[in-house]
Amino acid sequence: MVKSKIYIDKIYWERVQLFVEGHSENLDLEDSNFVLRNLTETRTMKANDVKIDGNQFVCRFNVAILDNGYYLPEDKYLLVNEKELDYIAQLNPDVINDAYQNLKPEQEEEYNELETQNGKINFLLQTYLKEFRKGGISKKTVYTVTPEISSDVNEFVLDVVVTTPEVKSIYIVRKYKELR
Repeated sequence: MVKSKIYIDKIYWERVQLFVEGHSENLDLEDSNFVLRNLTETRTMKANDVKIDGNQFVCRFNVAILDNGYYLPEDKYLLVNEKELDYIAQLNPDVINDAYQNLKPEQEEEYNELETQNGKINFLLQTYLKEFRKGGISKKTVYTVTPEISSDVNEFVLDVVVTTPEVKSIYIVRKYKELR
């Protein structure tokens, strides 16, 4: 039996649009869907646009409206190609090699101090991290999307973290208690 695989060759951002380019091996991409799916398989969000050329693909995910008009909720997401079977996208080793080649000497020293392979890969993937604010620069809610190798499933995931501002009334009460 021939193994079919999906590889991620390139990750880049245009504002709040996440683009993922890649290719497949031994898999026809026609009539397939690319989705982001959380690890518990309770949430699946379809790519806003997919371009397929032979075994090459480009997926576009608009992070700001992906969840029925809402921002992508906080969670970890796998890139999955849905067909008769589901194929979880893997990171092409060339992406890691390119990121390693672009390290500065002080970053390379920090990289070499890391002990685990996943830790080293995640350090290199930090260059693809994207941080943006809901509603523009003046707003306080911050979304951080970090590509990484998940320690939970040992697969490539997008880790979405949402940081919301502290409610002012709680802040004032806390300050009052500190001053007493």
